[in-house]
Amino acid sequence: MMNGYIDFLEKLFPAIEPYTAERAKEAVREFSRYGTKTPFFSRPLDRDFQQGDLFTSVPFVYIDKNGKGQLAETGGMLLTNSCDATRNDFLQFAAMTPLANYSTNPAHQDAVKSNINYEYLYFPDTEIDDSFVNFGLITSVSREAFEKYVKTGKSRRIASLNATGYFLFITKLTVFLMRPEDSEVYHARGVATA
Repeated sequence: MMNGYIDFLEKLFPAIEPYTAERAKEAVREFSRYGTKTPFFSRPLDRDFQQGDLFTSVPFVYIDKNGKGQLAETGGMLLTNSCDATRNDFLQFAAMTPLANYSTNPAHQDAVKSNINYEYLYFPDTEIDDSFVNFGLITSVSREAFEKYVKTGKSRRIASLNATGYFLFITKLTVFLMRPEDSEVYHARGVATA
């Protein structure tokens, strides 16, 4: 998994200064040094919610292909920055999607597990290795309402990221939201503004 992810980073960021790119690749290689069980999560959990925390249940609102609003409850990862999670009116979450619900095709599941798909974040060899974070399904929830949701037991925080997990999370989130446009779109933007 990690060799594929390293190659992915090299292709994605070819213009990065070589020394910086090599340091980033070395950091990614650190994921492999733990053998079969890479520690991505920490215990005990902090009192306050932290960016990257995983919860058992988050209400997700989305518009389906027929234009109708839908509500689904599934596990979720907090995307809101840690300091903002204590004071913002709304918290943003990405859905946790079970691999079995995504696809029964082993090739599709392997693509998710390799972490080369921009939209998905997979933590291998952990207690949540049957699911992945789906950055394509993001929702906002009132902070006060979600705090009550957790306090009343409707959702439970199951994990916080350690430094290794946070590095993988922030890398994937940055790639998903801020990767460069392909050359045709980039060129079209230049032509349109000229």
